[in-house]
Amino acid sequence: KNNLEFVILNSIGVPRACCHKEILIKNKFDISINMGEDKELWSRIVLNYPMYYHKKKTFIEIEHLGRSINNSTSTKVLEITKKILRKNKISFTIKRRIFSEIYFRISKEKYTEKKRLIFVIYLLQSLVLNPYSHQTKFKINILWNMFIINTDKLEKLIKNEE
Repeated sequence: KNNLEFVILNSIGVPRACCHKEILIKNKFDISINMGEDKELWSRIVLNYPMYYHKKKTFIEIEHLGRSINNSTSTKVLEITKKILRKNKISFTIKRRIFSEIYFRISKEKYTEKKRLIFVIYLLQSLVLNPYSHQTKFKINILWNMFIINTDKLEKLIKNEE
């Protein structure tokens, strides 16, 4: 398929890929970006070089709190994604899927911040953009629980999904 779409839809951190050092000399990280820099870098690289994917596990990744992904806000992810998509041609279907996922993530953040109206708006945007998502039933269940059932059950639903 389209390598750029693959990069946009998947997380490809530095330890998950290898390439010739000349590629990284020509394509450096954008120092103005402090989150999503991997995705932005790979989106530029795959436009000029072939990409090969394999399923073989070649490293062990260690999670730690200092990773930018653990400190990221979804609105920042949205900003970086818009920047990448403005520069590149991505199919309309993929764009809808990407933004649906980001809006869903933002909605969950807004729920934990107790910003219920903004939570509902982002959740509805997520549903409208990609009504055929594998998470559609879950999203509808969240809305249903928000308006019908107690908030304790809703909180458990949102936390268990992450």
